[in-house]
Amino acid sequence: MIFSGDVVSQQTENWKDYEIHFAVIPSVFVSKEVAKAHGIIRARGRMITNIAITKRGTPIRARVKGTASNLLKQHITLQFLEIIENQTVYYIANNILDEKDNINYKITIKPEDESEPYELLFTRQYY
Repeated sequence: MIFSGDVVSQQTENWKDYEIHFAVIPSVFVSKEVAKAHGIIRARGRMITNIAITKRGTPIRARVKGTASNLLKQHITLQFLEIIENQTVYYIANNILDEKDNINYKITIKPEDESEPYELLFTRQYY
């Protein structure tokens, strides 16, 4: 992932033979060097959604798309960028979100070797 484990709590969901790792952090937690390398905008009110998929420990490419919505049902489309580094594959979206809100995430993940997608649903409360 593009940020250290010291900064964020990563979560994992299991589906079939896959592990789906996900985390959302403020973009200012990403180092300036990493942000520059991947075209990430670092600013207050911008969040990074990070998704990585493995199958039996091997990184897997997938089609990843999703939305984030607040309690007022205002939706933001998450535009995921695939990043491949050192035999690691992950997907990031850099979006403007009000950090003082409950945000519901709905992310569809379709690994290359699957016919059916997995729907990842989670909520984050920001203060």
